[in-house]
Amino acid sequence: MTSLHRFTALSALSLSMLFLFTACGGSHSTTSQPNPTPTPTPTPGIQFSAAATTLVQGTSTTLTWTATNATSVSIDNGIGTEPVSGTVTITPASTTTYTATATNGTKTAMQTVTVTVTPKPATLTAIAISPPTSNLRVAGTQQLSASGTLSDGSTADVTSELAWTSRDS
Repeated sequence: MTSLHRFTALSALSLSMLFLFTACGGSHSTTSQPNPTPTPTPTPGIQFSAAATTLVQGTSTTLTWTATNATSVSIDNGIGTEPVSGTVTITPASTTTYTATATNGTKTAMQTVTVTVTPKPATLTAIAISPPTSNLRVAGTQQLSASGTLSDGSTADVTSELAWTSRDS
């Protein structure tokens, strides 16, 4: 085979391989697509309040909350997981700070409210007059005093709190 024939045969072979390579998808141009930017998780927010923040022991108040951009809300001190908006009635035995936490993925928002509990006022359960008996002459006077026993077990001088009257017997 002459040089010219070898060159023509090689050229034809090269062209055939190039055609086969192109037909099989070996040579094509691609445009690279940028990776989509992930949508950031929104930061949650929460509004949290108590209808009354000072209570007398044994009374109740209502906690109210509204969360935005949140998938869940939890409130501590035994309340637990709640809807993203709601209310709950509480009767704390003592002053308590409640924390509401709104969550969205790994992001959280917290707000607290303190409910102050004051002792129930003591009530008068008994009165003792001193002296317990008295014999007075007509138009006579005698100073009496009164001591009150209260529901919490304490005593108090209630002399000035009483209305005193007398009668003939």
